[in-house]
Parts: sequence; C-alpha cells; structure tokens
Amino acid sequence: MSEKSGTVFQEYPYAIPLRIFAIAMLVWALLPTNPYGFYTLLRWVLLGIFSYMALLAHNQRQSHWVLAFAVGAGLYNPLIPAAIGRHLWTIVNFISIAFILRSIFVLKACPKSHANETRESHE
Repeated sequence: MSEKSGTVFQEYPYAIPLRIFAIAMLVWALLPTNPYGFYTLLRWVLLGIFSYMALLAHNQRQSHWVLAFAVGAGLYNPLIPAAIGRHLWTIVNFISIAFILRSIFVLKACPKSHANETRESHE
C-alpha cells in the first residue's frame, strides 16, 4: 500500500458497497410478502459478505470483528440454516443491520501499524 493510500476503502474498494447492499437486502427481508427463495438468496449473499468482511477485519488485526462477522456468517449459513421463527428473524435482521452500519464506521480506516507493515513489506 502506498503512503497516500491509508484506508481500507482504497485497499478493499468493495467493502462499503457490499455492506450497503447487505443492509438493503436485510431491510427488504423485513417485508412479509417475500417469497421463500428471497430468503435463500439472502442467506447466500450474507454468507459471502460476512466472510469477506471477516477477512477484512483479520487483515486489520481486529479479532473481535473477525469473530462477530464469523458469527454472522454462521447464522445466515444456507447449508445448515438456523431454524428460528419469523419473529426472531426480524429481530436478528434488525441487529444485523445495526451491526453492519457500525462496521462501516469502525472498519473504514486502516490502523497505522498495519499500513506501516504493509508498506515495509512492499519495499
């Protein structure tokens, strides 16, 4: 990473748009008229986004965020779906929306120690 590029957004250009897309899908999931196929798609999309964000957090050495995104990926895992009722899924979706929003602001700047290590490894 060059001296001028000190943000994760520059290093991972899809990080914020993916999270905004995840929020949009979670808001759409609150509508009671969605077909079952939408929720299957939602699970696949969130599994991918949460996994990608766990990698981003790992690269920033923020282990608590890695764990949180891993839990999210596990919760929305389409291969072994969590069998909870619609009411609980609504609560989980609201919590997920708040969590993702928070991550947009917390994970947007790359720690200086990581930027320095990355810069040194490229020299």
